[in-house]
Amino acid sequence: MAKNKTEKIQEDDVLSTKEEIIFALDYAKRLSERTGLYPSVFNPVLLNSRLKDISLSSTGTKVNSDSISKALENPKESEKTLLAMSESFEISSTPYRRLLGYMSDLLSWDWTYSCMNIGDESNYKSTKYKKDLDIMSKFMDSFDHKSEFARVSKELYRTDSYFCVLRDEGEKYILQQLPPDYCLITGRWDYGLLFSFDYSFFLRQGIDLDLYPKIFKETYSKIITKSSTDYNPSIDIDYRSSNTWVYYADCSPADGFWSWKLNPTIATRVPYFAGLFPDLVNQNFIRVLQRNSYASQAVKLLTGEVPYLNKDTKASVKDSVAISPELLSHFLQLLKSAIDEAVNVAVAPLNSIRGVEFNGSNDIQSSWTKNTLGTSGVNTNLLYSGGDHRMNTIETMLSSDSDVLSAQEIYPYFEDFLEYQINKRTKYYKFSIKLEGSNIYLDRQRKLDNVMKLAQMGIVLPQSIATAIGKSPITFQRQLDEARVNGWTNNLTPIVSAFQQSANSDDNRGRPEESDDELSESGESTRALGSNVSKIKANK
Repeated sequence: MAKNKTEKIQEDDVLSTKEEIIFALDYAKRLSERTGLYPSVFNPVLLNSRLKDISLSSTGTKVNSDSISKALENPKESEKTLLAMSESFEISSTPYRRLLGYMSDLLSWDWTYSCMNIGDESNYKSTKYKKDLDIMSKFMDSFDHKSEFARVSKELYRTDSYFCVLRDEGEKYILQQLPPDYCLITGRWDYGLLFSFDYSFFLRQGIDLDLYPKIFKETYSKIITKSSTDYNPSIDIDYRSSNTWVYYADCSPADGFWSWKLNPTIATRVPYFAGLFPDLVNQNFIRVLQRNSYASQAVKLLTGEVPYLNKDTKASVKDSVAISPELLSHFLQLLKSAIDEAVNVAVAPLNSIRGVEFNGSNDIQSSWTKNTLGTSGVNTNLLYSGGDHRMNTIETMLSSDSDVLSAQEIYPYFEDFLEYQINKRTKYYKFSIKLEGSNIYLDRQRKLDNVMKLAQMGIVLPQSIATAIGKSPITFQRQLDEARVNGWTNNLTPIVSAFQQSANSDDNRGRPEESDDELSESGESTRALGSNVSKIKANK
């Protein structure tokens, strides 16, 4: 049967071969699988924009007294608004940014370990224990927990939460942050909080699935092909990633997903220092007041009285003044030019000329900053050096200790993470991980003094010595082994002990020097001024 005219036209309109069509469809399919968007275009500008969405997600939020009051009155429904305000204040307020940095940088993340299920002490030398100890050591070597946890800690104080997935890069483990606007807290378990992820994130242009662990691609494929009516919130923890609803999928710790929250008892995400927002919003107003105060102090006025005509003099001058406004204006201009030059002399036909000055305050902004930071619970003098108050050693120690105790409340959350990751990799023995320490130098010195006192009594704790000097127990042991094997001690020069030195030695004059944390206020002043040093030199 002959083809009709329409069929003939359609056949002639086919401009591509069968192979070209298959190639085009396959290319489109691969693009769709990787990005969830058809078609999609990648470029550096677009990728940079997506990264900004993760690190700074909230934009366009109005921050004023009214919006802050409304958000704080109903934090449950104003979660994103409060988080956006925290980001805004971190950018616009240096005191707030300083406060976040201070709290997040306090912790030193020193760690020790112990085996929880060891039987007889001879098991410490067993092959099984050594293999599991090597597994733990390898994980801690590959995971730079100090830098990773410090980054998480800062985000916790900024936005109260952190959502991530543990990436295995072969030689390194890292925490890949997930966009917080696409994460929802949906459960609790033995090690903290559970969350779900909105996979519509991958429908956005510029998001490449290959930049995320394989579990994302597997779950995304299930979401596209699977019905979402069988969502089961009580599914086993290890299989949570297979539990989906529309574009949402639960995230399982077994697949590397993890979340932290500064206050895990409350599911709502509220910034830690949200109570400061009503004060921080007045920052621009305080700046204007301080600037006006400076300007008022710089202003100087000269005032005088325009004389009136004598009553006995007959004249027809308006308002009965002795000088016309035009002539007075010329004299005032001459007077102003004389003041500007600061060396000329001018005469003005005025009575009782006197200068007027305005008193201002240079402490408006300084006082406001100290009071605002003080309401945070942190000693203002540790953050802000303005003002005449000088802290002594005891006050500094007590203030820093209080802040350290507050910051260390998050240590157990991170201990849970390390224990989970290590113990799911070991086969026979399970380890307990303890985090401790701060970056306050007095705290580290006290720890070192304590462990050395215990060592003098025969109680040697090598892990505690390692943490006191800021070393990992594993690294500390390796360095000791290397020094012993290479005979490093053979290079040491014998040191003369104290009881062998002459009592008349200049270095032994006077009582031993006290440590910084034992100094009284007067002793601290004496050391700062160097008074005793000058006395010693004078006696030589």
